[in-house]
Amino acid sequence: MANVVKDTETCTLNIALHPLVIINISDHFTRQRVRFTTTPSARVFGALLGIQSGRNIEIFNSFELVYANNAIDTEYFATKLEQMKSVFPNYDCLGWYSTGNEPLPSDTDLNKQVLQFNENPLYLLLDTAVQQHRKELPITIYESELRIVNDVPTLLFRKAPYKIETGEAERIAVDHVAHVSPVGNGSGSMLISHLGGMHDAIKMLNIRIKIIQKFIEATEAGENERIKKGGRSSYE
Repeated sequence: MANVVKDTETCTLNIALHPLVIINISDHFTRQRVRFTTTPSARVFGALLGIQSGRNIEIFNSFELVYANNAIDTEYFATKLEQMKSVFPNYDCLGWYSTGNEPLPSDTDLNKQVLQFNENPLYLLLDTAVQQHRKELPITIYESELRIVNDVPTLLFRKAPYKIETGEAERIAVDHVAHVSPVGNGSGSMLISHLGGMHDAIKMLNIRIKIIQKFIEATEAGENERIKKGGRSSYE
């Protein structure tokens, strides 16, 4: 296990984590596990994107990183980050993520690689082990800090508190994902209900438009003489 400072009392960061990041990491790990069945516990790595204003940090998105030979491909990292910033110009690299139940000693070396993209990167760790009794999210976010230990500068990870922040679109999307079954049936989600309501409304609007169209055509053809007499049309 890497050097971890467990207390969070001195942490002054206000971190907001969006559900899209959790979905991305979970999807990344699931695809990795299906692809490499011989190593189901293989870790995955990626970068965190978002906005930082002073001590306020909001993590909106993430992207996957190439990991090989116990190191992150920083050239790919830089290229992918540039591509993401062309689409989301307000987003910066806020740190990186991985999977596991605790930071490993090698994570300090990986964190040093990320320093070239953020001078104080966050480290998000997603525990993929299933624990039925666990109530809180299996996510831990660490901030890195440099301390002098035995007269030697040492990189430490400090746990940082965070909160989940969602917008209306995210809530609908997450609810839909949560209700989709393995066969693709998402009939219980808010999204399906919303789209079903829209479909019914559009269908009714189409019927009304056809009624109005027939009424106008009949009127132009002089078939609705009652209109001229102030009567009600049978098309109303």
